[in-house]
Amino acid sequence: MHFFNSFTPYASSGFYTNSWMLWVMGIGRVLVFVGFIWLIVWAVKHFTGTNHDRVYLDDEALAIIRERYAKGEITKEQYDVLKNDLEFSARRKR
Repeated sequence: MHFFNSFTPYASSGFYTNSWMLWVMGIGRVLVFVGFIWLIVWAVKHFTGTNHDRVYLDDEALAIIRERYAKGEITKEQYDVLKNDLEFSARRKR
């Protein structure tokens, strides 16, 4: 019976006592914990955060419309329609 207890992983005088396996298991547990925390942070950012890229693209599109209106490429009515479309799509995305 003493022989069996000496090779069990959690015995006080077992195989893992004061060996390199304790270090490997400890590092593995830390890596799993860090990975779990990273996954939580990623999920929170991905599912609840605002998407700054969309806001930037909407601002850039509005600047292009203003520039085209200033150059005279589009009329006031076309400018108003395009501006309203962009504002509506921006509100719908949020």
